[in-house]
Amino acid sequence: ILHLATHGLSDAQSWNQELELAVGMEQPVLLLAGADEAASPQDDGLLRLDEILALSSHAELVVLSGCTTGRGWRALGEGAYGFAGAFLHGGSKQVVASNWSVDDEVTRALMTSFYDSLSSNRDAARALNLARRKWYASEERALERHGERDRLPPPFFWASFRVVGVT
Repeated sequence: ILHLATHGLSDAQSWNQELELAVGMEQPVLLLAGADEAASPQDDGLLRLDEILALSSHAELVVLSGCTTGRGWRALGEGAYGFAGAFLHGGSKQVVASNWSVDDEVTRALMTSFYDSLSSNRDAARALNLARRKWYASEERALERHGERDRLPPPFFWASFRVVGVT
């Protein structure tokens, strides 16, 4: 399993134009920790879509736990391509990625539950579904304790992640 908990910049609505200009965004990037100034230009702290396409990744599962990591990009050949497609192209079997910007705390809780479920059931889609249900039930109980039972958590919080690939 390869897990990258990082920010992703893609074709989604811009949330930080200054940052996108600073990284010279011409394609989707994952923001990793930048190296010091003595490092080579390849160690700029950005993992670009073209760099992922050049990788050979034979991970059974890649988890991209960050904002908009599941979005498509420009059409390259047949249809839109994004991080998930790039990792699948490199040999990974499945990719978990998000369709929109995600809340850090909710994502932490979902991913913790996802891995708990995955450890007993190697089906990523099932584990993700169980994690969603567990988080939703937990939120439902918390709202009920505060007398807000009629205000359920919207899908924005729990539905962003999806599994792409085959088992």
